[in-house]
Amino acid sequence: MQTVISATPRTAAGRVVYKGWSALARKREQFDESDELFTLAGTGWTLIVYPRGHAKSSAGAVAVFAKCKRREGDVQAECTFRLLDRSGREHGRESVTFTSSDGSIGRGFFDAFDRATVDRAARHTPDDLVIFELQVSIAGEARATGPMAVAAMHDAAPDSGLASHMRDLWESGDHSDMTLKVDGAELAVHRGVLAARSPVFARMFKAEMTEAATGVVKVDDMDLITARRLCEFMYSGRLVEDSAVWADVLASRALIQAAAKYEVSDLVRHGAGRVAAGLTVEEVADTILFANQLGTPEAKELQAQCLAFAEVHLAEVQGTDGWVRLFQNRAVAAEVAPLLISAMRPPVP
Repeated sequence: MQTVISATPRTAAGRVVYKGWSALARKREQFDESDELFTLAGTGWTLIVYPRGHAKSSAGAVAVFAKCKRREGDVQAECTFRLLDRSGREHGRESVTFTSSDGSIGRGFFDAFDRATVDRAARHTPDDLVIFELQVSIAGEARATGPMAVAAMHDAAPDSGLASHMRDLWESGDHSDMTLKVDGAELAVHRGVLAARSPVFARMFKAEMTEAATGVVKVDDMDLITARRLCEFMYSGRLVEDSAVWADVLASRALIQAAAKYEVSDLVRHGAGRVAAGLTVEEVADTILFANQLGTPEAKELQAQCLAFAEVHLAEVQGTDGWVRLFQNRAVAAEVAPLLISAMRPPVP
């Protein structure tokens, strides 16, 4: 909205909004392909919807497919399709796993959603609106040639146990040669790992700075829990409490902010994708502000997805405190207002 082997999941989501669904659904055997919803792992993703079903669909079914555009390299991923009404309430969900090695260009479901269910979701709105969401998680990539395809997802390579061994190293602190001081606590770390994962730490250790000489780094820009999570991800590429972290608004923003400051780009990318997938009416305006303040490429993509979500749920979003805060920030409001075009109006004092 790279083609390297990686066990770190990266997630992005995009939505297609249909207004006047009932009229569209009367078009038999006609499909609609969205514009590119987002880019993930160097691949553009679109969503294809058959309102009256595909030739291979059962009677009364709506078919949906994910399509990816890639010129070279293989990608392994999982697609989740969700059916939502205007309020964001979920009316259905299907997931499919795939890899690009079989030469196909897309994968989805001929019988994704019952058309009667879609009709009911649209019927609750005056403009007959329904939303189809595509969420993609990249599990790993491998160097290869051939067109992008969609099939069953497996790890890019057999699990070597590297992630768990690195987590053990982090948790034990064995052979550590550096200390992070955070909130009065000391975290034993390995400067080689931190330098490899964070360009900021790498520059710090190369320069003639106090930290490099003493082996002690005072961290005053994050709390202890956030520092532990940042280190855990730098070591293992994963978070044990992944779902709990991203479900907590303050915790997730603190972690993404720390990752952005220390340039741990894969954590910023992962966090932005998780936040985008869990957007709510109450938090979307504040998330736009947050993404704007970060200013990273991943944050810009998150902001774009927030704006798309806000436009769909504009009436509800305009009633939130976050909307008021958004327009109190004149610089950000001036940037995002044109993107929402005429659908947007300032909050009433």
